[in-house]
Amino acid sequence: MRQRDPVGGHNERIKLLGTSINAIGLAFIALGVVRPLVDATVSLDVDSLIYFVGALALHGLAHYIVSQVEIDK
Repeated sequence: MRQRDPVGGHNERIKLLGTSINAIGLAFIALGVVRPLVDATVSLDVDSLIYFVGALALHGLAHYIVSQVEIDK
């Protein structure tokens, strides 16, 4: 019978959450910054800056979350 590794399972959940939040931040970049650069009908404006700052905040949050990975002693 397999034994569960509680620390390993916790670490994988933490990494998955961090990856998911980072992916949402990348979607913000694509929606608010990249799309206005490649689509002539949409212009860069204050909303683009808000999306960019939000993406940076989500990226920073993902870094913080991943820093909570526990070391197996």
